Amino acid sequence: MKQLLLSLTLFSLLLTISIQSNAKAKQWHEGTVVFHSGDTINCKLRFTRIASEGLIQVLQNHQIRIFTVKDVSSFSYFDKKQNRTRTFFSLPIQPDLVSRKHEVFLEHIYSSDKFCILNYKTLGYKETSLFNPFQKKRVVNKPYVFSNATGDILPMSRENVLLLMQEKKKNIISYLNTNNIKLKSLPDFIDLLEYHQSITQM
Repeated sequence: MKQLLLSLTLFSLLLTISIQSNAKAKQWHEGTVVFHSGDTINCKLRFTRIASEGLIQVLQNHQIRIFTVKDVSSFSYFDKKQNRTRTFFSLPIQPDLVSRKHEVFLEHIYSSDKFCILNYKTLGYKETSLFNPFQKKRVVNKPYVFSNATGDILPMSRENVLLLMQEKKKNIISYLNTNNIKLKSLPDFIDLLEYHQSITQM
């Protein structure tokens, strides 16, 4: 038992040191954090992916406080470098076939009345048809589509989007074929979501 407590304490200390070291290299942003409890704070924050699900560092009284997906339901901040407000939500996904479903921070990319496109940035391998045993992990984007009506969240693909739009599937396929849309890029999916919204409002 003592050995377990010692290991947990050491891990916590190493994580804190790593986070504080990583934080020195990143800029603070003015933002808002919404907690699962319903409380909201306006503060200076940083977002880091030192943990796979992401961590938030909040600066309060000259001290850095650390919050995880277990604490926070959403947060947002203005990114001066990208000149836009970035918003993140804590939602459960299954990042890969060997992982169990768990909560991570997903960035909001686009939304309509029916669906949202969210992005999960993590370390992974570049998709290629050639096997490369020496390939190193790199930062990759994994987009997801979220149904506002059902709460379903699925990896963004042609099959999954058509599954979520089942009631308008014939219209959707006709639109894709007529406009030669392959659904291979983010703009293609946004185009489709906008079309879907237009026909569901008729």
